[in-house]
Amino acid sequence: MSAVLHLVQRPDRPLVGSFAPGDAVVFMGQSVAGLASWSDAGSTAGSAPGVSWNALQADCELFGVDVDALPQGFRTVDYPGLVDLVVRYPLCQSW
Repeated sequence: MSAVLHLVQRPDRPLVGSFAPGDAVVFMGQSVAGLASWSDAGSTAGSAPGVSWNALQADCELFGVDVDALPQGFRTVDYPGLVDLVVRYPLCQSW
């Protein structure tokens, strides 16, 4: 199966076990608001090797999320970076 781009917009979805090596995950919208305090984020990132973990930078700014406080293994992406991910991953799943 091809790698999947996961667009996580809702913070109330259980995500553990949803990702495979080679997948990319982008937290956006309301989901970034709780990301810095999401206690499972670091363990989820650590337990899913080969997954690219991202947070949309504009939404971090909108919701006042300190990007330096994001869980280990996460990086921010801007809108052009998001477009690059959409082009790179032909399969997309919105949560």
